[in-house]
Amino acid sequence: MNRARPNSWPPRPANRALPPGPRQDVFALIDHYAPVIATWPAYDRWQVRQIAVDTLLQVMRDCPEPAVRANAYQQLVKMGIAQC
Repeated sequence: MNRARPNSWPPRPANRALPPGPRQDVFALIDHYAPVIATWPAYDRWQVRQIAVDTLLQVMRDCPEPAVRANAYQQLVKMGIAQC
């Protein structure tokens, strides 16, 4: 441990050490990987869909922010999992 730099240990959590990325990067990743995912077998696509549904349901259950829960619900409606 370097004693000249007292802030070097313990390391900071990643969410404090790195600046948040711009929101457009998420959409760029989706556009980049969508053609690849379309070539996967149906079972693999179904598994990815199940992971997404489980994650959105977890967000709806555990997130304290109503706007985020509402957005997760809207995504489930778009996917045909939930009904309005």
